[in-house]
Amino acid sequence: MRTTIAALTTAGALAVATIAVTTPSAAASVRYASHTVADGSGAPCTQADPCSLFDAVTFASAGDIVQLTADEYYLDRQLDVYADDLTIRGPSGVGTPGSFVAYIIFRDAASGGLPDTTSKLSFFANNTHFERVAITGTADGAAALVGASGAGMNGFTYDRVLIRNHGSGLALLGRGAAVKNSVILQTEASTFGRAAIVSGTISSSTIISRHATAIEVNDSYLALGTGCNLSIRNTLAWGAYANLLTDDSGSGCATVTVDYDYSWIPVASGGSLGGGHRLSIGSTVTSLGHNLADLPVVFDPTSPDDSYIGNWALSFDSPAIDVGCSDAGCTDHDYYGRPRPIAAAHDAGAMEQSLYPQIPSSPEVGSITPNSAALSATIASPGLGTDYAIEIRREGTGDWRSVGTGRAVEPFGGRQVSATAGDLIPEARYETRIRVTNDRGTSTSGVTSFSTASLEIDVTGVKAKVTKKKATVKSKATVNGNGRITQKITTGKGSKKRTVCTVSKQAAAAGTYSLACTLTKKARKQLRSGALKVKVTTTVQPTAGNAASTSSRLTIPRRR
Repeated sequence: MRTTIAALTTAGALAVATIAVTTPSAAASVRYASHTVADGSGAPCTQADPCSLFDAVTFASAGDIVQLTADEYYLDRQLDVYADDLTIRGPSGVGTPGSFVAYIIFRDAASGGLPDTTSKLSFFANNTHFERVAITGTADGAAALVGASGAGMNGFTYDRVLIRNHGSGLALLGRGAAVKNSVILQTEASTFGRAAIVSGTISSSTIISRHATAIEVNDSYLALGTGCNLSIRNTLAWGAYANLLTDDSGSGCATVTVDYDYSWIPVASGGSLGGGHRLSIGSTVTSLGHNLADLPVVFDPTSPDDSYIGNWALSFDSPAIDVGCSDAGCTDHDYYGRPRPIAAAHDAGAMEQSLYPQIPSSPEVGSITPNSAALSATIASPGLGTDYAIEIRREGTGDWRSVGTGRAVEPFGGRQVSATAGDLIPEARYETRIRVTNDRGTSTSGVTSFSTASLEIDVTGVKAKVTKKKATVKSKATVNGNGRITQKITTGKGSKKRTVCTVSKQAAAAGTYSLACTLTKKARKQLRSGALKVKVTTTVQPTAGNAASTSSRLTIPRRR
C-alpha cells in the first residue's frame, strides 16, 4: 500500500513541473464550455461564444465558474486545475441525471486517450468545487482518476457528483475534502484499488469498490496540511476487500481518526457485507451510535448493475430508509437535488428513496357542457418525476379512457394538472379519476361523479327573402354542444300539413351557425297568390343522447 501512495505523490510532483504558463483573466467570471468546441479555438468562453472544457478550466482565474451543459465532454489529455476557488458545475435543477449532469469522460488508452496508468484530473490549486458533474475514466495501478496534485493542495468539495473509475487504481483522492450527495465507484479487479482516499467529511453519499477498498484514510498522503481526520454521516460504503481501511504507518500524523454516524459501513465481513473494517494499530474509528447493523439486506452491491443508477439506490424495503440523520452533518438534498428528507427522516446514501405518489383529493370538475367537462386535480410525487393520466368513463361501464396525460417533473409540493374530456353524451352520468406513477409505484385517486349538461338550441333572426327566382328563410342557430342541426319549415295543419323547406348542417362544437332554407317551387307559386304562414322547427341531434329543438312562426308576405 505504501508504494501506491508514494507513486501518487510522485505523479503529482511531476505534473507540477510541467505546468504550462498561463495568463489568467483579470476578474472572476462565469466561463462557458461547449462539448463541440475544439481546444485552442481562441473562443472567449462566453455564453454566446463558449470555449472547450480544457480551455475553460486551464485558463481560468481564481474564483471563476466553469459552466457546463448536460452533455458529454470527451478528453484525451490530462485536465489540470491551476486556479484557486474554481467551481466546475453542470446545469442546475432537480431531475434525472440526463437533465442536470455534465459528463467529463476521459478516453482510455485503447480509445486514443492517455495511458491508463496516468492520473486524469489533477489539482495545483486549493478549493476546487464540483457540482452536478459526472467524471468517468480508467486509472490503473498508482494513478488516480480525480485528485492527484501538488504538495499541500486541499479544500475540495463534491456535491451531486459521480466519480466512476473503470480501472484498478483510485477513483478519488482528496485532502480536506467535503463529499456530499455523491457516488464514488471503483470497478476494476484489484485488491489495491480504492474508491476514495479522503480526509475531511463524507455525507449522504454512496461509495463502492467492487473488488477492493471503499473508503481509506492513509496518513502517508493525507497528512500534508490537513491532518488524518475523517467524519462520515448518512453514507453507504462497501468494498469487497475493505469497507473502511485506515493506515497510520507513515510519518505524517500521530494518529488516524475516523467517526461515522447514521451510516452503513459494516464492521463484519463476508458476501454482501463486504470486507468489513481493516484498521491499523494506532488508528481510532468511532461509531457514534446511530449506525445500521451489519445486515446484508441494507444494501447489496455484490453484483452492481452497469446502468447509471443500477444497484446504487436502496431497495424499497431497505432498513437504510428513514435512518434519522438530524445533526449538522446532514445534507438538505440528495443526488437528484430532491429535498431531504422525503419522508420522516433521511435515507442513508446518495439518494432518497421515492415514495408512492400522493393525490390529496379526488379530481375536481369545472366547466360542464353537453359534450365536455373541464377536469383538474392536485398531485404530489416525491420521486424523480410523475407520469399522470386523468381518466373518465360513463357511470356503470367498466372501461376507463384517458383524456389527459403528462409528466410532472416537479417532484415535491402540490402541482395542479388539468384536462378537458370531450366526446361526452348530453344528460349522462360520468366518473373521473386520476392515476399517478413515479419510480416507486402507482397511486389512483378516488372517483368524482358528474352529469353533463342538456343540449340546448336557440334560433334568432328568422326572416324570409323572396326574389323572382327564389324564396329563402334565413336564421341563426346557437347551440351549446355538438350535433347535427336540422331545420324544417312546414305550412298547414293536420292532413293539409306539408314541408316546404329542409336544411341541415353539422355543428362540430358549441357556437352559432347560419342557416338558409330554400322554399320549394310549390311554396313559391303559393306566394304569388297570397301570404304564406309557416312554422320553423330547428333541432340539434347529438351522436348519442337526447335532441333539443325550438319552433317559431313566420308569415312570408305575398310577392307577385
